[in-house]
Amino acid sequence: MKYFRHALAAVVFAASIFSFSASAMPVLVTDQIGASTANGGYNNFAVQTFTPAADNIAGVDILIGGTAVLSDDITLSIYSDAALTDLLVSSTIFDHPRDTIAEFRWDAVALTPETVYYMLVETGSLLTMVFVSNITDAYSRGDIVAVGGGNTAFNFIDAVFTTYSDENFVAPEVPLPAAAWLFLSGIGAMFWRARKKHA
Repeated sequence: MKYFRHALAAVVFAASIFSFSASAMPVLVTDQIGASTANGGYNNFAVQTFTPAADNIAGVDILIGGTAVLSDDITLSIYSDAALTDLLVSSTIFDHPRDTIAEFRWDAVALTPETVYYMLVETGSLLTMVFVSNITDAYSRGDIVAVGGGNTAFNFIDAVFTTYSDENFVAPEVPLPAAAWLFLSGIGAMFWRARKKHA
């Protein structure tokens, strides 16, 4: 009976790990706020650096403009390096109307607080713009650092954006494979005990 109770406890513990990871609903809170108003724009694509205070990112709002284009596909990607090789997350909004805020959302991705990250915004047309503020250092924790079309880098210029973190985000303390093995071993012990009892 003692072994059965231990095995059952292992199964319940492992199942609680699965249920917790699946049941925690995201609660988005504002983390970083870029420029508040725009008086300019950069065509095609731009990279905005930002420095999160939170340990995760679950979404970004960014102001997108345009000239002759009424709507466009907008892709936003978060990278951990300036070379844009280490992709953390990417999301696309199709046929987004110009002169409005594009709202990107995804499952929370872990970040290291107080570390610089790179937000790449790509559009489908050279006529679509990322709206920016030319006020020096409107956002003190990052800058527009690269612009498409062969332009030189622009520092101390910032996009109009907001980043969001998930208040319920918890990095798993027990890796999923370990939880799975614990779950299976508990079930195996229960079957072994039951078979031995009826042998």
